[in-house]
Amino acid sequence: MTAPYVRGYGAAEGPALLALHGIKGHGARWRRIAETSLYDFSVMAPDLRGHGRSDHAPPWNTEAHVADMLAVLDARDVDRVDLLAHSFGGLIALRLAHAAPERVGRIVLLDPSVGLPAGQLHQQARRTLCPGSFDQGTSWVLHRKRLDLRVVRRLVKDACTPVIWGDMGGTSPRLTAETERPMLWDRIKGDYKGPGGTSPTGRYLAHEFRAEPGRRMLYVEDDC
Repeated sequence: MTAPYVRGYGAAEGPALLALHGIKGHGARWRRIAETSLYDFSVMAPDLRGHGRSDHAPPWNTEAHVADMLAVLDARDVDRVDLLAHSFGGLIALRLAHAAPERVGRIVLLDPSVGLPAGQLHQQARRTLCPGSFDQGTSWVLHRKRLDLRVVRRLVKDACTPVIWGDMGGTSPRLTAETERPMLWDRIKGDYKGPGGTSPTGRYLAHEFRAEPGRRMLYVEDDC
């Protein structure tokens, strides 16, 4: 296992803060909050093992994640760090604090994945499964980049247009299920940095691909 890929934000000489993302996330998801609200901290935002630009090799258990985070601190000569963690990152934060309490200061948990019923997690996992591939072997060609938000809305709501969500910063693109489209649109419309959007520093962009005869596909970049 190579060292986790780590993004840095904020003040290089500020108090150390380790920001841990959740499942299917990556460190860049902390960029906005780091730049707008945590600029006095030296924010370390790693891609967890199996995510983003970090090594995707197993094991992916919490013990391995904790060891990775301790390696991140050791590589930067950080003796003690505050933790900011979301979802699955919250579980890792708590395990890290338990394994090395002398290395952890304050902890802020955002919707941590701790103590959740197994049945609920099973249903959530099933809902996120890719609904399957489409048209294997079809050659899709980029038709229009940086679509206007009004066009994006029309294509997302068109059940005949496949929508590929470039999840995890484009490292894990997947076909969006019909039931996910309303949720995806709600995310895009408030954080779109293309034409017609209200967030020039937002995290979403969308592009249209075409295949003969006249078929369309929407690709949504996440955290581009």
